[in-house]
Amino acid sequence: MVTVDEEESKGLVTANNSVCGETAACVPGGTQLVDLHQIDKCLAGEREAFGELVRKYQEVVYRFSYRICGSREQAEDITQESFVRAYQRLSSLRRKAAFKSWLFRIALNLCRDSFAGRNAVARYETPLESVADGLATADPGFDPEKSYLMRVARKVVWEALDRLSTDERALFIMKYVEGMSYTELKEVSGALTIGLLKVRLYRTREKLSGYLGKNWGGGDE
Repeated sequence: MVTVDEEESKGLVTANNSVCGETAACVPGGTQLVDLHQIDKCLAGEREAFGELVRKYQEVVYRFSYRICGSREQAEDITQESFVRAYQRLSSLRRKAAFKSWLFRIALNLCRDSFAGRNAVARYETPLESVADGLATADPGFDPEKSYLMRVARKVVWEALDRLSTDERALFIMKYVEGMSYTELKEVSGALTIGLLKVRLYRTREKLSGYLGKNWGGGDE
């Protein structure tokens, strides 16, 4: 049964535009104090303050979830459920913790749950834009051949990411697509130390490089 709080928090999500909307959420750095102020207002009874957090983070959470699970519908569900759970557990957020990192950790756990118990891999419905953009600086609008090569590069990169585990894919995306710091990564992933986190990232990069080499014909089957 859905509780009153669940209904209220879902209402706050849906009332603040679709998670697939065209307007990008503005998430500047150093906003932890602003977020804590909104959280304090919400805990004091001003529940509309949570709507500000939804507007601020709904698109980045959706984008992250989509990049992990590869399904728009599933990403929408995970995004909404992430805010529902965050709203319900708001009082448990540690004062020194960043709301964004905490929210991403909730979304990551939901992504993990969506893959639990089955040998699932992400199947992206449309080409994603960010990872392969670092492979070349060409503007596809000026050169059709380069546009084609960029599309191929994106497809190859995401097919390689597909072969990583959910945690490996999430770690790579959080660091190299979302641009998270090691401190943020540690909070979201639950790694014990930054040193261990760097080792995991190194191994993930090595595994991804191996997959890319095979996809580009640079390795043996």
